[in-house]
Amino acid sequence: MDERVARSAAATATVLGPAALACGLAALACGLPTAARAQAPVPPVRVEAAPEAEATAAADSTSFVSVIRVETPSARHVSVAEIIEREVGVRVRSAGGLGAFTAVSIRGADASEVAVFLDGVPLNRAASASVDLSQVPADGIERIEVYRGLAPPELGGHGLGGAINLISRKGARAPAWRASVGAGDFGTRSATLGHGFGGRALHADANVSYRGSDGDFPLYLYNGTLTSPGDDGVGIRRNNTFNQGSADIAVGGRAGERGTFRLGAHGFLKTQGVPGRASSDAAQTSHASFAVGRLLLDGALERRGLLGGAVDLRIGGHLLYERDLFNNRLGELVGTNGAARVDGETLAGGLEARVQAAVGEHELFTGLFSLAAEGFAPHDVLHAERRFASSSRLRAALVLADDLRLLADRLAITPSLRLDGIANQLATAIGTVGAQAQGNSAADAFASPQVGVRYRPLPWLLLRGSIGRYLRPPTTLELFGDGAFIAPRPSLRAETATAGEVGATLEGTAGPLGGFVEAVLFGRAVSDYIALVPSGRGALGAANAGDVRFLGVEATVRARLYGHLGLTAAYTFIQSSVTVSNGLGAAVGNAAPGVPEHKLDARAELTFAPFLLFYEVSAVSDAWLSFANVGGQRIPGRALHAIGGRAGPFPGWPVSFAVEVRNLADLRVLQWPLGGSIYRGQTAPYPLVDFFDYPLPGRAVYLTLTWQP
Repeated sequence: MDERVARSAAATATVLGPAALACGLAALACGLPTAARAQAPVPPVRVEAAPEAEATAAADSTSFVSVIRVETPSARHVSVAEIIEREVGVRVRSAGGLGAFTAVSIRGADASEVAVFLDGVPLNRAASASVDLSQVPADGIERIEVYRGLAPPELGGHGLGGAINLISRKGARAPAWRASVGAGDFGTRSATLGHGFGGRALHADANVSYRGSDGDFPLYLYNGTLTSPGDDGVGIRRNNTFNQGSADIAVGGRAGERGTFRLGAHGFLKTQGVPGRASSDAAQTSHASFAVGRLLLDGALERRGLLGGAVDLRIGGHLLYERDLFNNRLGELVGTNGAARVDGETLAGGLEARVQAAVGEHELFTGLFSLAAEGFAPHDVLHAERRFASSSRLRAALVLADDLRLLADRLAITPSLRLDGIANQLATAIGTVGAQAQGNSAADAFASPQVGVRYRPLPWLLLRGSIGRYLRPPTTLELFGDGAFIAPRPSLRAETATAGEVGATLEGTAGPLGGFVEAVLFGRAVSDYIALVPSGRGALGAANAGDVRFLGVEATVRARLYGHLGLTAAYTFIQSSVTVSNGLGAAVGNAAPGVPEHKLDARAELTFAPFLLFYEVSAVSDAWLSFANVGGQRIPGRALHAIGGRAGPFPGWPVSFAVEVRNLADLRVLQWPLGGSIYRGQTAPYPLVDFFDYPLPGRAVYLTLTWQP
């Protein structure tokens, strides 16, 4: 029994941490991080091998997960997006560089199909499924878990493309301060200050940070005429400034003889310009802006060893308030291209209870029940006569999971079943714009079964596989519209997906050489894909547009020689195929938009403590702009290079200095394939972009000074 309890405690600590509002080890059906990232320090965010307990639990997992430990801040790392962008299977897309809207895709999935959590609390909103990662700062984060396929059922069944769980700092064993300041090109600046202390009876951590940038980088303007390069020129990105502040506090400790408690508070405030697209200088804005503020409170109480020591009970909850304001009083060319000042408020909360029970010596059963509610109320400040109705969502979930260990623990089977019930409501509002009030309610229920298998036939070989069903319920905006530009569609069905993966991991050492190799084959079939399509009179409406299929391969190689030379390469291949209709103009077999077939990230580093030098390259292939796959409508592929180094910390002097040069070759212009019968085979200059007409900066230098005893 002691061996079983120790095993389950180590696994639970990895997935749940002391802070996650989660289902526990048995809900693993996939839950624990796989081979933790075992690289030497990576400036300016240090990514190291996980602690022993975390690494042990990672090897015990049935999931393919990247576990990234965040320890040293950087002037460049505005949010978690810059930290995870080089992970295998992950693609981060930015609408304009640092601080701009940033979406994440995992294995080709749309950003709305990736679930994001902070200490187990969902950050995806009922009104908008996509999470803007530029609004998720990394300064108070201890580690990031990126589930690239099968995700723990306690993290929700709506992660069609995977899940990202952010674990906040919980305090150090000994009192410790930390601080950093940073600066970089285009007016980039940063400052952080934190303190943590800890012990078995009480531990706590507090962190405050500021990030900002002018974002006024040079860009290439083609003035909307790709076939006439004579009017092209160079301009400066305008109205691209942002300023943000965050504060994170966590307190935890013992509660009685066998209990523990945890409380957390996370505040965030950001203001930024909305520069819009930049095909020409006239298309840039000067005054449009966006602001967002968020406060998240969460906590949990756990009691172990009930009913003779075989049962653990955990009760947790959270409360979130968020307010955002989009201001385009002058009607500049962003958003709806009309004068607007929309103020929105979100209030959300949830409770959950989890029970874990040991069954014999080799089985752990988990049951979890959660209940969450969310309300969203938008207001049109400029037009008092237009009244948007508020929307709400109530969601209940029941998770049943098992963790069965056989063959002296070399074989693990982790089945689970998640049942979700969702009820959406649109409040009755006199004068509601358009036909918004016609779709005033919608409800549905879903089942998400999963099973994962892990088998270690040899000490250096680990085999894993999993299969599961996932869903992404439509948002309240997609169901009820916004009363102006998005038409209501209350009959909209949830997106569903069947996904599977199988792979092998080899890890070991041979004299001075240590190596890690992992290869994964994955597939995902999405049905009832939700897309915005024309709905008459210039409006758009959400529709179940059809099916999308993905098949791909992930390969990761890491090697370290004599503890000084480190090499890492992560390659992702994705082949997509769509069958859609409803005005999207796609044909059977077309590729999904925004999904490059190839992505490669490689890094070489040389370490002689306390000094480190590195070189990185990140390359992606072309990607289509639309489902129609129209000739010439592609985002050109690119390869970006970076170099940098770090000095410190030094013995007796806990200070380190880091320098980083991104986009070393100062790539700002790509060659756009024109397509069509007239221009077949011809190209034209086009700015470096992630999204259509949203440029990225060229070469940039970032400096960071860190004090961390």
